[in-house]
Amino acid sequence: MVRISEHGSRDGHQVVKLEGSVTGPSVSHVGSYCQNLLSQKIPLLIDMGEVLFLDRNAITLFKDLLCQGVRLSNCSPFLNELLTPTAPEIR
Repeated sequence: MVRISEHGSRDGHQVVKLEGSVTGPSVSHVGSYCQNLLSQKIPLLIDMGEVLFLDRNAITLFKDLLCQGVRLSNCSPFLNELLTPTAPEIR
């Protein structure tokens, strides 16, 4: 379960704070919430400092959000590792 709250703006970005685990149905909830802000042309910064766990679908969601220009802050080293794009295999 995840809690989503807005925390004003910083550097021209709307700050959204997530708390808890982004898993199961909460992945689509977070995705819809973020897409709603992005559709309004609001730059988005997500504070990940209180995120405990991401499932596979959440990892895909956040990678997609990063590609859309969303900024993430306060990621733990574990989350940074999960969300860092990997180089393609060379064969």
